[in-house]
This record gives sequence, C-alpha cells and structure tokens, in this order.
Amino acid sequence: MASQVEASPGGIVNGSFETGDLTGWTVGGLGAHVEVLQSSNFDPEIAPPEGSHFALLSTGPEEINSDSGPDLDGNTYPDSDTATLSQTFTLLSSEIPATLSFQWSFLTSEVHGEYDDFFMVTLNAADILHGSVPGATNFTSPFADVSALDGTAYFVNSSGLTDDSIYFDGRTAFQHFSYVINTPGTYTLKFLVADQYNHYDDSGLLIDDINLLSPVAVGGEAYPVNKLRILAPWVALTALLVGGMNWLTLRHRRA
Repeated sequence: MASQVEASPGGIVNGSFETGDLTGWTVGGLGAHVEVLQSSNFDPEIAPPEGSHFALLSTGPEEINSDSGPDLDGNTYPDSDTATLSQTFTLLSSEIPATLSFQWSFLTSEVHGEYDDFFMVTLNAADILHGSVPGATNFTSPFADVSALDGTAYFVNSSGLTDDSIYFDGRTAFQHFSYVINTPGTYTLKFLVADQYNHYDDSGLLIDDINLLSPVAVGGEAYPVNKLRILAPWVALTALLVGGMNWLTLRHRRA
C-alpha cells in the first residue's frame, strides 16, 4: 500500500498513470484493491482514453474483507470491500480559479446481482461526483444510476490485486468530468468504489487523464498548474515588454 504523500505544490502527480504504477497516490479502503493496468489486462481489451495506462479501483475479486464498513452513500446500510485512491495538492492564489478534470468508467456485475454498488469522488471530503448500478433493486443507493452499460463481460488478468475481478454486466463509456476550484488552499482528491451491503459481485472504477489546469491563457493555451509556475516569470517579462513597447509607441505619436 502506498504511503501518504504530502501536498504537492506542482499540481496533480502521475495523473495519467504513465509511470506504470501508483507513484504520487495513496491507496486505502477495506479492500484497497487498486492497480495500474493496460488494455491487455482486460479480456476483451479496454483502451485507456489517454496514454497507455489507467487505474482500476475494484471491490473484487469476490469477497476481499469480511468486515463491513460505514454507510458511505447515506442509505443506512453498511458498505464493504471499498477501494480508495487519493492525492493531496496545493493551489496558490495566482492559480485560481483552476479546473480539475478526469475521465472515468464504471464497471459492475451487480445488475444481475441486484445490489446497488456505487462510486464516489470527493474533494476535501465534499462529494463532487457519484453514481450507482443502473436498475439495482436491493439496498438501493440514493446516488443516481450511471448511464447505460455496454453489456459486455470483462475479465481482469493482471499480476496485482485486481486480478480475477469480473464485471459480467459491462461498463459505461468513458466520461469526462470537470470541476472548477475557486479558492486557494490544500485539497485532497479521493476516488472510491464500494460494494453495497454484500461482498461478492464485483464493481470497479477506471480513472485516467486527471489534470489540474489554470485558466490563465499563455499564447492562447491553458496550462497545467505546475507548468504555469514555470512559465510565470516569462509571462511577466512578456507583459513588461509589451507594456514598454506600447509606451514607446504612444510617446512617438505625441512627438
């Protein structure tokens, strides 16, 4: 399990998991089954939306931990075999508003199992995105159903903790999510997937392409927070030179 990382002043670290591991991230939960995978680790293959790697949070394979956890979605029932992935970062006053974005896909076997497994994304413990199994009838979650699943059964073949996870009912297409942060400070972004009440049929959350972008335009582009800090002195110098040229032009006209 990864150790807790300190607040990163350079934005999101390893947001596309192209290191091939969970560098920069902290794993938790009752099951804590999180792994960086490639398309070939799925049968049939699933293509990452960015690069060649993505991260899978899984409640499987099957029962991981017999203990039940707290009620996380507010329906009064305990949740189990949770997996979480989190990272802490810092935004300076000069970097807000900033846009946090990522791509996600929810996988499950619970349409036929009927338990309403779910996922949730929080920022400093505040819920910013969630979803649950479409059409589940037992121990239903207040979280809205995800969009339609593709009905394809996916099997995980890997060398790590998510090996042998099975998602018989398929997955959603990858979806893009973004959230604007308007206040400077230190933030913890956390992804979570959970079994609803029972421990058996697997559900999972694939995540990729996690970015923290500043809206400050540099040459017509929006840059990641860490790059913006590198570019800041050059942006200031450019502004100074433009200002000087404008002053000289105005002075020449007056002469």
